[in-house]
Amino acid sequence: MNLTQRPTASCSGKPATETGEDFENWRDNRAPRDHSAQAPVASGMDLLEFEVVELAG
Repeated sequence: MNLTQRPTASCSGKPATETGEDFENWRDNRAPRDHSAQAPVASGMDLLEFEVVELAG
């Protein structure tokens, strides 16, 4: 097996071949994930906040 190729599973059940070039095309052309415009879910001490509950037993 060539080091730039590795077998991968495909939807058809037949082994597919993924090359380094395939990976580079995927990496360079995928949609960016920019989450900087979103407000954070929590910050500071809110990240450490938790609630203690008693289980009926």
